[in-house]
Amino acid sequence: MARFQPGQSGNPRGPKPGSGPVQKLRKAIEQDAPEILAAMVTAAKGGDTAAAKLLLDRIVPPIKPETRQPAAPGPTDPGEILQAAAEGRLTFEQAERLMSLAVERAKVAELVEIQKRLRRIEGMLKSPG
Repeated sequence: MARFQPGQSGNPRGPKPGSGPVQKLRKAIEQDAPEILAAMVTAAKGGDTAAAKLLLDRIVPPIKPETRQPAAPGPTDPGEILQAAAEGRLTFEQAERLMSLAVERAKVAELVEIQKRLRRIEGMLKSPG
């Protein structure tokens, strides 16, 4: 006779809280955490860039690209967008967004043109003659 039924968990209640590897590690260093942190700060102050990076990654949020609207409308032509980015008038992120908008605008214009042509063809097919 099988010990477990197919499709049923052998441990329906799941693992005991605190039994995972992360919880075990936290428990092991919990008592020494203040000393470890002090040592990391000392190392960072002493020029250890790895320690400084580790501390700063946990304390300072990553810098996000600028999202404010430009004072004046930006260029809409892809060539102008690239030129403005090359000259530093646009950030890479701004140029990327404007280029994406230019591509989407071109797709919409292409679809509108295809719809016009299709309507013209359909009209020609329907008209007698």
